[in-house]
Amino acid sequence: MNMNDPRRLFTALTLALLAATLPAQSHWAFPGPDGKLVYGHTDKGDHIPDFSYAGYEGGGVALPSVPTTATVQPIGSDDTTAIQKAIDQVSALPLVNGFRGAVELAPGIFHCAQTLTISASGVVLRGSGNGKDGTTIDMTGAPHLAIHIAGQIERKYSGPTIPITDPYVPVGAITIHVADAGKLHPGDLIRIRKPVTPAWIHFIGMDDLQRAGREEHWIGADHLDTLRRIVAIDDNTLTLDVPLMDSYDSQFFDGAQAEVHKVELPGQLSHVGIENLRIVAPKRSIAFGDPAFDGLAIDDTADSWVRSVAFEETTEGVRINNGSLRITFLECDVTQHVSVTSAAKPTQFAVNGTQILFDRCTGSGDETF
Repeated sequence: MNMNDPRRLFTALTLALLAATLPAQSHWAFPGPDGKLVYGHTDKGDHIPDFSYAGYEGGGVALPSVPTTATVQPIGSDDTTAIQKAIDQVSALPLVNGFRGAVELAPGIFHCAQTLTISASGVVLRGSGNGKDGTTIDMTGAPHLAIHIAGQIERKYSGPTIPITDPYVPVGAITIHVADAGKLHPGDLIRIRKPVTPAWIHFIGMDDLQRAGREEHWIGADHLDTLRRIVAIDDNTLTLDVPLMDSYDSQFFDGAQAEVHKVELPGQLSHVGIENLRIVAPKRSIAFGDPAFDGLAIDDTADSWVRSVAFEETTEGVRINNGSLRITFLECDVTQHVSVTSAAKPTQFAVNGTQILFDRCTGSGDETF
């Protein structure tokens, strides 16, 4: 290039400036010619998993707008009974396309001294906005949980436990090989169990930790479980509905085996929504472990959502158990203004489930996210 030409010099300087200001392109994930992500792989096949399966109905599905079937007005005293009665009435309605209906709370302040519980699928609790002019659930009385989505899974296993024959299953894999798939079928839900051994705990560096000057050790069982649904079977190769988020390396199993087992989950709720309201707890400084005003607990629930909900001064904002999956949180905010006098902080969002999507959510205050 002739740098005596001002136009060419300007072009070269412009391209150099653009190259310097553009972010570096990762080789682990980058857009392909068709606009879809292309993933780089390690020598063993590990790659960044596809997280697009997270959220309501496995991602890519708009949150529904469920018709109102019951309305509640604030009465100026304890509103718990009136709201719970409306929830129970809607819970008794038949399911139509997965939903029974929505309980809508009018604008105003609802004083609640006890937990509001949803224990049926297809029920939505909706306010009239999460601002001060919308719907506020004011937590009164003794410390308690504001809202509980209360599924109760009773896991039922059937058929044999089947070993996984792969010496190594990489992170992000969507296929596994088993010893005998003869009793499995597409559509089956399976538990995939990974042995937890001292060798593996040492490999991931979890055997030499400290917190607050004290030794910290691995806490948990001798295995890790995850659930996946089989979408196809070819001989003894299972194709799963969602990529695996961990590797399965037999060299760390100390003679044990990774395995699959067919399972059913009666008691798991689905298609439950909480939306457009504000939950306010008393403002108080507490130590971790004190009786708590907590915001929302989601237990054993799938394909559900929490949309436009604000939590203020709750000790713990949201907690999700490991029996819950495919939950979307959209534009939810947890704000805590007072301090927690303990080294171990409560959480704004405590997630133990899988395929949980947080979209434009915030947390602030003396807590952990």
